[in-house]
Parts: sequence; structure tokens; C-alpha cells
Amino acid sequence: MYIGFKYKRAHLKFWQTLCLSIVAFTLIAFFQTNLQASAKTDSLTFTKYMEQADQASVRSEYSKALQFLDSAMAVADRRGWKEAKLEALIETAILSLTLNQFDLALELLFTAEKLSKLEKDSLSLAEVYNAIGANYHMQNELQKAEDYYNLSNNI
Repeated sequence: MYIGFKYKRAHLKFWQTLCLSIVAFTLIAFFQTNLQASAKTDSLTFTKYMEQADQASVRSEYSKALQFLDSAMAVADRRGWKEAKLEALIETAILSLTLNQFDLALELLFTAEKLSKLEKDSLSLAEVYNAIGANYHMQNELQKAEDYYNLSNNI
């Protein structure tokens, strides 16, 4: 009888462990699925904000465009998507240039430059240097503009 009790106890322990493992794996699968769905939703949301910003900009609704770009950047920041943040930064800087907000545009572009270098994204870096050149060009600082245009072309 004592041997039977040990057997039943070991058998019960086995089933408890098995059930807990099944529950744990089910929860892990559930959370992974939700995380993947959340990432996909955020990706679609980011894309939607960027498209809406572009459309608002085309209609000369610049304050709306800036709001959409801020929302897109918030999504990128929350998810840690550096490339998406870079895209939103560059678009915000270009819109700031359109609005003749040169200091803000430069601040955003220099932030984008750092991020481009960290990400080793040479195409974005070239775009950033070109936009910095355009900023200086618009302010009639032609030597600085030429320097940044050259940096852009040399990438």
C-alpha cells in the first residue's frame, strides 16, 4: 500500500506538471499572437498617419499634417522602430522647411542625421544632408548649402 501511495503521488505530480505546462504554453502562444497582432496594427497605424500627413500637406493643411506626423512618431517611439521614427523625423523637418521654420527643421534634421548614422542608413543620411542643404539654401547661406549638397552627393 505504501508503494501504491508513492506511485499515486508521483502520478498526480506528473499530471499537475503536465497541466501547468499546457496552460503555460497556451498563455505564451496567446500573448505572442496578441503581440504580433499589436505590432501589425501599429504598423498599419503608422502607415496611415504618414499617408494622412502627406494628404494634408498636399491640401496645404500643414497643422493637420504636423499632427499626423507627431502621431506617427509616437507610434514609432512606442514600438522602438528607429527606421520609422527616422522617416517621420525627415518628413516633419521637410514640412518645417515648407513653413519657413528653419531652426526647427535644422534641429529635426540633425537628430535625423544622428539616427541615420546609428542605423547605418546611408540613403536616409543622403536625404538628411540634402534637406540640410536646402535649409541653408533657403536662408541664402550658399556655402553651407553647397557643403551639405556635396555630402549628400558623395554618399
